[in-house]
Amino acid sequence: MKSPLEAPEKQIAEETSAKAEKPAPPVIDTSKMAKGQREALELAEAARDPLEDRGSFASNLFVGRYDFDRIYPYPAQSAEDRAAGEDFVSKLESYLREHVDPDEIDRTGEIPPENFKGLAEIGAFGIKVPKKYGGLGLSQCNYGRAAVLLGSWDGNVAALVSAHQSIGVAQPLLLFGTEEQKQKYLPRVAAGEISAFALTEVHAGSDPATLSLKAEPTADGSEFVLNGEKLWCTNGVKAGVLVVMARTPSKMVGGKERKQITAFIVDVDTPGLEIAYRCRFMGLKALYNAVVKFTDVRIPRENIIFKEGAGLKGANDIEYRSAHVTRSVRRPFQTPPRNLEEMGGRAHSVGRADRQTRRHCRKNCRDGRRRFRDGSDDISHVIAARSQDGRSAHRDRHVQNVGHGNDVEDRR
Repeated sequence: MKSPLEAPEKQIAEETSAKAEKPAPPVIDTSKMAKGQREALELAEAARDPLEDRGSFASNLFVGRYDFDRIYPYPAQSAEDRAAGEDFVSKLESYLREHVDPDEIDRTGEIPPENFKGLAEIGAFGIKVPKKYGGLGLSQCNYGRAAVLLGSWDGNVAALVSAHQSIGVAQPLLLFGTEEQKQKYLPRVAAGEISAFALTEVHAGSDPATLSLKAEPTADGSEFVLNGEKLWCTNGVKAGVLVVMARTPSKMVGGKERKQITAFIVDVDTPGLEIAYRCRFMGLKALYNAVVKFTDVRIPRENIIFKEGAGLKGANDIEYRSAHVTRSVRRPFQTPPRNLEEMGGRAHSVGRADRQTRRHCRKNCRDGRRRFRDGSDDISHVIAARSQDGRSAHRDRHVQNVGHGNDVEDRR
């Protein structure tokens, strides 16, 4: 018999029964994003490791984990590992001091052919490549020591050597390559055949979701046909082999279309591949940076690195900065100029707008100072700041034109 103090069964059930938990909201709300932003997010997140598998200190900061044991005390290179790299670092330092003239490289905008040969002879192009493939087989720490030394002597040579084996062919194959790929390509790059990494396009900077270079499979699936253009390919002018990021046919995942980015090994002498242009820079004058064109370039399926559709994940894993949805996406232009005449028209428009904005700025600043002195407006500094922001925006466009001028081909 129920006690008069006992609550009714319905009330007990309502207050004690487990209620269905509401689904946790996504970390990033995509409901108000534009289609392109949402696709970039989905592509980037699909390429990341699961949260529980992220091992670095920095990556865990983004999910609120602080594992200071990973960084303190700072991990020191072991004496044995340092000794293993001492001979090479010593040879590299001697070679740089005796044979590399950074002032001459800066004056001419070229690294002498004998420097390519000399660096190859001491093993500088295969620092981390295992000895069985013709490299030195040294550790990442010793590679870092070499990079510091190169950077302290000449930035052009440092960029050549580091791009060649950190984002070029060597590192991706060490992480994801098949044994056949390693045997075919690692001896070549370790011996001094230059390699490069081709990701950026006119419409796609740090946002691979907007890649337009396509790799379409042939009817029998044995090959892929590449068509498109890559921009700012460091080492491209001198490279014999490239790692190329291309869009392969999309797949349906969870009822939604997901773009696929695939990494390919591409020999530069493949028919249809053209080094169209060398991009010049104010700082690194001997940087061998290229515009690369692909016209019906046929690549065998066995040249895929890792697996089809996993190119972006591979790029993340070799620590190459690709799409990151919490940062602004870098694009050379929102709407790139189609030819040099159009760029000239933009420059004229920007110049005219800059003159108008300058006059507007001066007037606003004068008005703001006067109103502030009169006590009639306490936000005059905001008026002045906004005027200056407008002027800066126009100048930003001018800088884009100047910086992009060498990278736009006249398509007449």
